[in-house]
Amino acid sequence: MTVRMGNALSQAITPMIESDFSQLPVVDHNNVLRGVVTWEGIARAQLGGRTATVANALDPHPETARVEHALFDRMDRIQRSGFTIIVDGENAVIGILTSTDLAGQLKQRIEPFILLEELERRLRRLIRHFSPDELPREIRRTMERGQHLSLGQYVFLAEDAHCWNKLRWPFEQQDISRRLATVRDYRNDLAHWAVDAPAEDAAALAATGGLLKLLKLVDHDPAV
Repeated sequence: MTVRMGNALSQAITPMIESDFSQLPVVDHNNVLRGVVTWEGIARAQLGGRTATVANALDPHPETARVEHALFDRMDRIQRSGFTIIVDGENAVIGILTSTDLAGQLKQRIEPFILLEELERRLRRLIRHFSPDELPREIRRTMERGQHLSLGQYVFLAEDAHCWNKLRWPFEQQDISRRLATVRDYRNDLAHWAVDAPAEDAAALAATGGLLKLLKLVDHDPAV
């Protein structure tokens, strides 16, 4: 969405309000970028009593980038200005990238790792319920070596009848075992870069979040 230099300011204000935009690119008849109109520029134009046109609210030197430019090199600028306008080789507008876009993408990228980290932390606390002799042999050997259990080993723990009965969880054993297996496979895919985007497998991500919710009911955070 763009506006022209000679447009009335209302033609920028209306779509900005309707679409919750903080800025609009200003272009000529060839879609070549001439600047940007922001709420700050609109306020300056109106408070200064100038003619209510896009030209009088214009910032002629907005942040710009090309699609082939490295994103990380421009993240500080995007953070400062709140946006960058993406243009082609002829300076024609292709799109706009905002700090909100970056925040959303960051959430998608890191959420799986945050969920998995908390889930594994809570699973590790399960071991305190058992003496070494009560644990399945493969788990006991791992602990004797001073290593943390893998998610796959927690599947064995949940499938062990004695261990499951001692946990006294208000859940179905097979359901928890199935959930653990799904999360184990998802974690392994992430660890081996088998998915392009961590949030790409929505079902596995939902299973991870769902299992974490269940664990929070039976594993309470220690009092500070």
